[in-house]
Formats: sequence, structure tokens, C-alpha cells
Amino acid sequence: MRPILKGLKNKELIGILLDQNTHRNAGVFVDFFGPPACTNEGLALLALRTETPVIPLFCMREGDRFRVEFGSALPLVRTGDKGRDIKINTRQYNRALEEIIRRYPEQWFWVHQRWKTRPKNETVNEKSIETGKSIL
Repeated sequence: MRPILKGLKNKELIGILLDQNTHRNAGVFVDFFGPPACTNEGLALLALRTETPVIPLFCMREGDRFRVEFGSALPLVRTGDKGRDIKINTRQYNRALEEIIRRYPEQWFWVHQRWKTRPKNETVNEKSIETGKSIL
């Protein structure tokens, strides 16, 4: 965390991959293409702590080159309830990912089980998640 905070203080660009499964101790369950996915809460915590804008950035392959696309800054939501703020902001970040993946589904490099970690006492239809039929 220290290198990230130092980079932000120096006005550097920090990249965080958010479409990865995470352990329930490090994440919050928020929707991702429908089913809840355990998503790292670090980005929301960082934004809430530092007031740093979160700007979605995507790299699209175009032949043998890449094009970088920046989204608009996502508004930071503060309700006064830290846990709720983390969930609301993390869900907002997942929505930005969903939007770009829907526009460019062939660009999403999905080689892991995004919905592997499940909330306690909950199950989902893993077959539909694995095939993506009910997602994209």
C-alpha cells in the first residue's frame, strides 16, 4: 500500500485490476454481470481515504497495436456508512467493467473463475457462469 500512496502523492497513475476473484476477507460481494462476485475492496477504500478520482482505463487490441480508452471519472459515493460506501463504490466500478466488456467481449481475457468465491450459505448456477450464456 505504501508505494501506491506514495505514487498518488506524486500524482502518478496507479492501475488496479478489478475483474479478479478475491478471498472473502479481502473483498465485498457485488453484482458482476448478475451474480454477486467477490471483488477486492481496496480500490474503494483507497478512493474513500485519499479522495483520488477513479477513472476507468481499458486497453483494446487493434491488430498488432493497442488503443487505450479512458472513461469518465466515477463519482465517489459517501453515505456516512463505511461498509455501505465500499459496496456502492465497488459495484459502480464493476458496472464500468461490465460496460466495456459488453462493448468488446472478445477483448476480455477471462482465464479464471471470476465467481469462485461465494457468499456463505449461497450457491449459484456455475454452469451458466462458466459458459457466459446468461452473462454477456
